[in-house]
Amino acid sequence: MMVRNCTVSNQSRQTKSPEIGAAVVEIVDEFGCSNWPDILPQIKYHGDLKATLEVQAFALEYDNTEMNFSCQITLLLKNNGRCRRPQCLKTKN
Repeated sequence: MMVRNCTVSNQSRQTKSPEIGAAVVEIVDEFGCSNWPDILPQIKYHGDLKATLEVQAFALEYDNTEMNFSCQITLLLKNNGRCRRPQCLKTKN
């Protein structure tokens, strides 16, 4: 399993269409790497089917107390009994 394409949004989950002024920020890229590793650490994998990401509290704007996280989960084929995930750099340029 690999977690990728994660976003955080201040848009309400009940809203089907995008809200005007809603902020959507990509926090994890298509390779499963943090876009801001100095602020948001890389995802930690515990075995083949468990992943965690511990972050400090943050907000996209002061007026809105609701934040929604969304990620894609990709199932990987094992190679020699192991999941091969991309290696993420500690910092991005």
